[in-house]
Amino acid sequence: MNIAHISGNRTHEVLIHKIERIRRELVQAVNEKKSFTDDEIVKLSQQLDDYLVAVQRETYAKWMVSAAVYARTERLDA
Repeated sequence: MNIAHISGNRTHEVLIHKIERIRRELVQAVNEKKSFTDDEIVKLSQQLDDYLVAVQRETYAKWMVSAAVYARTERLDA
């Protein structure tokens, strides 16, 4: 699943909501199927991974911007 378009157009809260929804679906599917190798379980797990990576990338990008702004401010103050 390619979610690059989502992280660029949606907010952090939407991504978190999707993560929570998929996590609940995954837990329910595991409880029903009792197999981690079931196709539905694997699909949900991969979707969850994709959204988690999107949030990590978003968080990292925000951190990098903050670090750049801080570094620039430090240079201006010197």
